[in-house]
Amino acid sequence: MNPVDIIVPVYDGYEDTKNCLESLVISHRLNQVKFEIIVLNDKSPNLKLTEWLRSFVQYHDITYLENSANLGFVGTVNLGMKLHVDRNVVLLNSDTIVASDWLDRLSSCVENNADVATVTPFSNNATICGFPDFCEERRVLPYADVALIHNSLAVNEGSVVDIPTGVGFCMWIQRSYLDKVGYFDEERFGKGYGEENDFCMRCSSVGGRNLLCTDAFVAHVGGVSFSAQKEARVAQAQKIIDRLHPTYHSLVMDHIRADPARQYRIEGLVELIRQVGLPKILLITHRLGGGVDKHICELEEGLKGRAVFICIKQTENSDFELSLNVTTKDKIRFKLPGDYSQLLALLRYLGVGCVHIHHTMGIEPQLFGIARELDVKMMFTIHDFYLINANPTLTDENGRFVASFEERDSACAKAYPIPFGLKPEQWRENQKVFLSRCDLIISPSHYVAGVFREYFSDIEISVYPHIDYELNYPYVEPEWKWSASRHKPLKILVHGAISREKGADLLEKAADMARQQKLPLEFHLLGYAYRPLNKSVITHGPYDDNDVHQKIDEIGPDVLWYPALWPETYSYTLSTALNHALPVVVPDIGAFVERVKGRRYSWILPWDSSVDDFVAHFVALSKGECPRFSFNSGSELTNDEKFYFCSYLDRVVVGIEAKAEEKYNFSTLLDASRVDASKSHWRDSMLRVLIYLRGITGLRWVSSVIPYSWQRYCKRLLSSRPIHEIIQKKD
Repeated sequence: MNPVDIIVPVYDGYEDTKNCLESLVISHRLNQVKFEIIVLNDKSPNLKLTEWLRSFVQYHDITYLENSANLGFVGTVNLGMKLHVDRNVVLLNSDTIVASDWLDRLSSCVENNADVATVTPFSNNATICGFPDFCEERRVLPYADVALIHNSLAVNEGSVVDIPTGVGFCMWIQRSYLDKVGYFDEERFGKGYGEENDFCMRCSSVGGRNLLCTDAFVAHVGGVSFSAQKEARVAQAQKIIDRLHPTYHSLVMDHIRADPARQYRIEGLVELIRQVGLPKILLITHRLGGGVDKHICELEEGLKGRAVFICIKQTENSDFELSLNVTTKDKIRFKLPGDYSQLLALLRYLGVGCVHIHHTMGIEPQLFGIARELDVKMMFTIHDFYLINANPTLTDENGRFVASFEERDSACAKAYPIPFGLKPEQWRENQKVFLSRCDLIISPSHYVAGVFREYFSDIEISVYPHIDYELNYPYVEPEWKWSASRHKPLKILVHGAISREKGADLLEKAADMARQQKLPLEFHLLGYAYRPLNKSVITHGPYDDNDVHQKIDEIGPDVLWYPALWPETYSYTLSTALNHALPVVVPDIGAFVERVKGRRYSWILPWDSSVDDFVAHFVALSKGECPRFSFNSGSELTNDEKFYFCSYLDRVVVGIEAKAEEKYNFSTLLDASRVDASKSHWRDSMLRVLIYLRGITGLRWVSSVIPYSWQRYCKRLLSSRPIHEIIQKKD
């Protein structure tokens, strides 16, 4: 049997090419299928890379050719495929890494299936052949090397999926189909992109099948050779493909909607997590996103390579979904109580070693027993005040903090009635049972811990600020750059998703006063309010966490204001200001005080100050009449112990070995977990329309006469997602 030609076109990317070829050489002895490595240097401008290639091939069984002129990707690949016209070929990008018996598994797909034209393995960066995420680029999973991922996919042994096109990062091509339809189209696709899609469509036209090999994985960095020009080439290629193959994009979209590889991705990821020798932590939380989701994502990112995080959330229709990684798109949906035993079996199979609960709102109480069923420890992080009286913010019907202990329960119930008609004391007794079962209770601030101790005096609470605090404390000291001599208004910026509780109405009133009195103040909002604010507030719209600092620089604020009317438990938006070294004005409740204590140009005002008082403070700032420090008493958050980086895994997490049993059968869960995304899409679309109509000047009066509680109820009927996410269409 003829060997297979492994064709590796090279243009740039020294480290990636080095890693690719070294992995290929190692795989020679790990595969029964014989292959010849053919490296084609397309006149690389990288002299270091060329010198390394010339040296490397002298010591290994590699065919090495250098183009005298740059032919481009397509021309170089065609040159390689024409070297041995009696051999099958595998096109392999120079920014890939292979492992174990990768080629044997691709070959097996060809041998065991009829009419195969191309075969593509799973990869971290391969659109419709993506693993663990479908149609998304991502780095290789931080807790597993390429070989472990590849070997875990053996759980899908022999399974293939028909796909509309192969993906060129790693694609087996049968010689018989090269003979039938010809080589890649150099004239139309030039330097590269889209040529493999065109080729696969031509193969399909003569009866050839393009297959995804679900038991093989090849890592792919992506875009190394022509990343700067990729967008233009993609756009041009799309036009050519549309003209040559009018049905191509509809076929791809139909495939994406059907997603036939989903089961194999999930089963492969289950097996991978099961085999990883790291602690597996089950996170349980509500579906409302916000700071809780941010904290959970930070946990996964901050402890990557040291633990695996699995997450359970409630869905829109009160089912539940399990994510095998916090950020993985594939979800396993289940119903309670019916699927509880299967869920428990899956968690045992994975080897979950700890349960970390982040919120109980909407969570089936049965889930709180998982830790005992698994015989592992349980911890709880306080993110708001829901456990006290079912009101997360301890605010009244006007969105203002109820400071009075005696009046708090009755006033809070008007905004958030306690479920099931329970009295506050009954509610807290139930929560006390839950808290007493926790091996560790974490509060991100001393203030929050103090409030909880007023109601749960027998419960031990540990104060550890969120992981982003550990990463950034101590913060860079801010500077006061404002000068009245600039003859410009003082720029005051509020940012984030601003609800009534976060001070949206207060912001608008302060801006109105400044405008009416022609004061040298300018109020800005970066983000969205719960309702459209009038033109006295300069609104900049939504932002992404990745570009918030750039947006702030573009606005150029002199001070950031946090007009919160409730005691925030941490405030990630405050972290933005502290990381940006900007002056701040904060309320004297919640975590704000201890997070800015002793910091220059950080003014702490009474949370219930009048609009006049806030505006007067900003006017004083514009005149340089405020001190550098706002002295205050109380606790200060410190960073003496980096809990999450140093102690978190040791305190309650234990490594539990997954059971050595046969492949876990959770087909029932998989069958029930297909999401009908259209339902959430139309709800979000309707909500966007309502938000738009409410923002039209002539219709604003409508929202002003509809009680806020009704507006909130209607919004939650349509979607539980935060408003700013819906406006940004983050589906």
